[in-house]
Amino acid sequence: MSSILESEAESSASQSQCESRSHSLLPSSEYCSQHSLQNRLQEYNEQLNRLQIPSVSEDELPVTASELSLINDRDSQELRQDVPLSTSVYLGGDHSGSPSSVSSPVEEQKSAPYPEKISIRFQSIGSLAQIDPQVCKISSSQAFSVAILFLKRRLRLNEVHCYISNSFAPTPLQNIGQLWSQFKVNDELVVSYCATVAFG
Repeated sequence: MSSILESEAESSASQSQCESRSHSLLPSSEYCSQHSLQNRLQEYNEQLNRLQIPSVSEDELPVTASELSLINDRDSQELRQDVPLSTSVYLGGDHSGSPSSVSSPVEEQKSAPYPEKISIRFQSIGSLAQIDPQVCKISSSQAFSVAILFLKRRLRLNEVHCYISNSFAPTPLQNIGQLWSQFKVNDELVVSYCATVAFG
């Protein structure tokens, strides 16, 4: 472990040599970056030798940035070609493989157009009076809290508990358009209401 730490100290010394060389008349940051890259590769090679792991010979080390980019391009092409079948995605008839043609169900649901106005059927549970009319229209972009506020004003109550299709209470911030798209019955969102907690 101490030999690895020593080689890291040597790499910082070689970087300072490169910085001092960049201030001299011999030029340029390109020379320093290539020189420091070669130094780092040689240091890694030495570390691999100490760990007895096979490494690339010095003849195969990239000398220029263009050779390095060619190697990276070749590696990325090999990675694209070596994707196992188990990680491939079934595209449902579209075999083009382009990322723009693939969409997730969440994106499809977000992009699904809701009608501008949604019909809500209000049903009374328990001793509360039925409001008239039973079916009202509301904008699909509104939050469910608007429907709760409407019922509170119409019934002149401080507290009203609402349930979708007699099964669950949605959060007040939930979008009415999303609720309608998931739980509509005959193109209406059925909202049951009562004065006390009715379900779980």
